Amino acid sequence: MSPPSRLVWPLLLAGLVAMIACSDGADTAAEDRNAPTVGEDGASPAAGGAGAAPGAGEAGATPEGGEAAATPGATQPPDSRSPGGPSTQGGVGSFSLSRGRVVYESHGADRVDIHRYEAGTAAPVALTDRRARDLRPRWSPDGLQVAFFSDASGNDDIWVVNADGSGLRQLTDHPGADFDPDWLPDGRLLFASDRDGDQNIYMLDPRSGTITQLTHYDSGRTGGPSAAADGRRITFSSDGMFSWQVYVLDLDSGAIERITGPVPGACNSAWRPGSDRIAYMSGGDLIGTDLRSIAPSGADSRRLAGDTGNNEDPQFSEDGSRLVWVSDRDGNWEIWEADGDGNGERRVSRTPQDERHPDLHLGGGR
Repeated sequence: MSPPSRLVWPLLLAGLVAMIACSDGADTAAEDRNAPTVGEDGASPAAGGAGAAPGAGEAGATPEGGEAAATPGATQPPDSRSPGGPSTQGGVGSFSLSRGRVVYESHGADRVDIHRYEAGTAAPVALTDRRARDLRPRWSPDGLQVAFFSDASGNDDIWVVNADGSGLRQLTDHPGADFDPDWLPDGRLLFASDRDGDQNIYMLDPRSGTITQLTHYDSGRTGGPSAAADGRRITFSSDGMFSWQVYVLDLDSGAIERITGPVPGACNSAWRPGSDRIAYMSGGDLIGTDLRSIAPSGADSRRLAGDTGNNEDPQFSEDGSRLVWVSDRDGNWEIWEADGDGNGERRVSRTPQDERHPDLHLGGGR
């Protein structure tokens, strides 16, 4: 057998770079109950394995796997790990944000808390402050709540907290791992879960507790759902191909299309409001990972941000005018920002600890 050509080797290596970055996150939720430290992502991609049969869930489905969903709006009883409100901690360091409010994971030695920083203020505010791992925060469309997933109850479940740090409550309660929440424009929540034995995408109505299964894969790993502004399409990532790739699911028809790949690998997708573009993390240039954007059809993939180091976790503001992400170009993981086209990159955080999975809200609704 002849050796791979000079063109094939770079593609294989780029795929490996992205595979490592995505798989760290993909395995976090699945292994969370036994892992001593937090992985990079709440859970990444998956789908498209042999025998996979993707399709849209039925509207009004009852909770899967016999779950009694946590009572909508019910506040968790106070305990030693639950905050009664925000505290102005956030670690040593400095922040400088152009405008708006950013929520993010702040990684400590024995915990990961959700913090919020507002442009022009002196220090971040801790929205959660407990010995748990609170991961992947996402602003609600109206900017009044933040959804995330946490192992605070002994298992990965979906939680929500008010923007001021009050009203911390658990939305799902299932033996399986629920992770990677994102909001639909109408206030419903997308999330990934292995509650049926395989990782799939689900939808939760926080008002009724109704949970609907949206994909039906029987192998691989699935995660990172992100909703389009029209509420009719979502993206997610999958490891069903040679490497991690990004898929688009039409919620009306149930049709699923792969829009990246086959190499290099791709994940961490985010839909840009006001523009039919999707940001994602790519294996990039063999040295690190960069951010790219692509049309929902899979056409016109182009560089978005992050020329040096590893650049991951892109998220847009609710109007699509600003972009935030994390980069390790200066050592540890820090938050960066730019305009929605990736121009004018600037560092937001300068701290000794890692910050991951930022999300930005400027004040208006999506």
